[in-house]
Amino acid sequence: MRLDPPNDKRGPPVWQLAFIGLVLLGTAVALMQWAQTLSITRTVVGSPGMFPYQGPITSVHEIAGESAKANLLAKDVVLADVEIDQVIGERVFLISEHGETVPVVLFGELTGWQHDRAVTLEAGQRIRIYGVIRMLRSIEEIVDKQALAADDTQKLRGHEIFISAFRVAPLPIRERVRIPRVITAVSQFVQASDPEALQAREVVLDKVKVLDVLGDHAFRVGDESASVPVALLGEMTRRQADDVVQIRIGQMVRIYGVIRLLRSQQEIEDILMVSPEVAAQLRGNALYVSALRVVLLEPSS
Repeated sequence: MRLDPPNDKRGPPVWQLAFIGLVLLGTAVALMQWAQTLSITRTVVGSPGMFPYQGPITSVHEIAGESAKANLLAKDVVLADVEIDQVIGERVFLISEHGETVPVVLFGELTGWQHDRAVTLEAGQRIRIYGVIRMLRSIEEIVDKQALAADDTQKLRGHEIFISAFRVAPLPIRERVRIPRVITAVSQFVQASDPEALQAREVVLDKVKVLDVLGDHAFRVGDESASVPVALLGEMTRRQADDVVQIRIGQMVRIYGVIRLLRSQQEIEDILMVSPEVAAQLRGNALYVSALRVVLLEPSS
C-alpha cells in the first residue's frame, strides 16, 4: 500500500507573513538611515583612518581653506611667522595670510599660562603662535560685543572657529635692507643689524679716508658716522704686489678684501696686531676688513 502525502496542508497565517514583511522593511529602512548618517558624519568630522594625524597646523591657509571647519576642532596650531591684520579689543586679533584671516584669542594671558603677561600687539606686527582650534559659537564668548564697533563685530561674525593661543611671541624686525654680495661703502657695516650676516662678504671700498693708523699692519677707515678696522692681510701673506704700503692718516685709499668677524678683545690683538690699549678701544667693532690689496689714491693732506 502506498500513502500519498496530504495536499491540503496550510501555509503560515497571513498575519505572520505581514509581520515578517514589516520587520524586514523596518530593518532595510534602518540600514539605509544608518548608512546615510555615517556618510554625513564622515563628510563633517571624518572617520578613523580617513584623516591620519599630520602634525600641527602650520599655516593660515590650512585653517581658512578647510570647508568643513569641524575637521579642525581641537587640532594643535604652530604658526611660526604670521602677520597681525587687525587688533580687536584687548585680547583678540586677526591674523592674515594671502588675504585669508583667522581670529586669535590670547588665552594664555587670560589664564596666566603665558609667562610674559604684557604682550603688546599691533597691526602689521609679525608673531609666532602656539595654540589650539576652538569653535566660535558666539562673539560674546571671546570679546565684549558692546564695546566693539559694528565693522569689527561683522568681521568676527563671519568666522566659525578661532585659535585659542596659549603662547604668542613677537618676532624681531626683519632686515629691511638686503645685503649685497659686494660691500662698497663703510656705511653698510653699521646698517646690518646682524654682523654675522656680513661674514665672508667681498669688499671693494673706493676713495675711503684713513682715520687712524692702529699698528704696523692695521688702520681704520670711514668717517665720524661709520668706520671699520682694516688689516693688511696682503702684506702679511705677501699677496700684495707692491712691497710695502705706507699708510698715513688722511690718505684716500682703495681696498679689496673680505669681511671677517672679531669675537673678542684677544682676537683683535692677535688678528690686527695691535696693543691691548688699542684693542680695548676697538672692542665695539664686531667686524674688520681683511684686505688683500690696498691702493693709495692721494697723498696725505
